[in-house]
Amino acid sequence: MPMPLPERAHRWRGFLPIAVLALAAVLIPAGVLAAKPPPPLPVDIQILNVSDWHGNVDPPSSAGGAWNISARWKVDRLAKPTLTLTAGDDFGASPPLSSFFDEAPAVQAERLMGIQVNTFGNHDFDRGIAHLQSMIDLAGAPSTGTAGAHPGEPFRYVAANLSNVDSNLTGVDPFAFFKVGGAKVAVIGIVNEEAPTLVSPGNFGTMVVTDGVTAANKSSTRT
Repeated sequence: MPMPLPERAHRWRGFLPIAVLALAAVLIPAGVLAAKPPPPLPVDIQILNVSDWHGNVDPPSSAGGAWNISARWKVDRLAKPTLTLTAGDDFGASPPLSSFFDEAPAVQAERLMGIQVNTFGNHDFDRGIAHLQSMIDLAGAPSTGTAGAHPGEPFRYVAANLSNVDSNLTGVDPFAFFKVGGAKVAVIGIVNEEAPTLVSPGNFGTMVVTDGVTAANKSSTRT
């Protein structure tokens, strides 16, 4: 789950109080000037999320689909500062429109939908480490606009409870930071712990899925 980290809002206003204090310093006792600053202002943000999307680029029924979700999210983003994410299984067990093309349409659609960060579910490992790396690379590639192989905007994958990840995958961090409405927000990725038992042997390479709660708590102390 995303973990908001408060940060003092409206930093640009700091210049005016500093100038005023400098002028008043000769009149105000030092003990008063040493008073604690006011607490940071609260920040109201929203999180848009779709999970277990499984490359349903077209709506599987009367709801969903990349174009439908994207259009709704564009309206939602007008209301508040927004972080847009998904939580694994964004491809794998996909309909032919994605699976027949090595799942690339799923990730390309996510770039166009405005996904900013993602983690892994067991289905992301269905085709093994080499395929997963190609999807990570596709997600993070610089944008080519609305056309070409890299449409939309890049996004990243995070996973805090995968040991030995650096020996198997590149471009994966335990967590990622985002500025949302002036607040600093950390997103920690957690892979479902039973994932290795749900895919073919060897599909995780030499990575091991560790306890998610322990990994999340450890990462939270570093954010």
